[in-house]
Amino acid sequence: EPQILRSKVSVFIDLYRKSSQLAAQADLIRESERRERYLKLAELELESLKRYRSLADAIPHIVWKAKADGTLDYFNKVWTDYTKLTIEQSVGSGWQDAIHPEDLNSFLKVWIQAMSWNQPFEVEARIRNYKGEMKWHWIRAVPEIRHNEATSWLGTCTNIHDRKMSEEGLLLA
Repeated sequence: EPQILRSKVSVFIDLYRKSSQLAAQADLIRESERRERYLKLAELELESLKRYRSLADAIPHIVWKAKADGTLDYFNKVWTDYTKLTIEQSVGSGWQDAIHPEDLNSFLKVWIQAMSWNQPFEVEARIRNYKGEMKWHWIRAVPEIRHNEATSWLGTCTNIHDRKMSEEGLLLA
């Protein structure tokens, strides 16, 4: 019967269209869920970054972050308050202006050696404060490692000037 056959074909065509429509809607839902997860992760990452920066600003030490190649890209508020250098003046290699010229080469040599081994380093160097005074600091940095490669460096500078002056006084005495 041609009428019955047309009717059956019509039902199958309708079924095919609806299943295609359902598949397209399922793809849209999956894409929407993926985007939602991505946005949630981005939101969590931003929240984590804000928390990290707040913590870094709360610490009474200079805190900094450098890229894998050693160019600094973050300083906490203690750095800007201590040196009166802006972030723009400090990023890249601008921070080197605050390090005593006699200490800069040894500092960089120690850091470059640590970079070649992806190992933490410590060094003492003088940093110029906003009054132009050179004060001794203990500088420590650790690499952030991913797949056996340093992706960045996290460091602190702790003021040890009073201790250094006491040591020098003891040596002189």
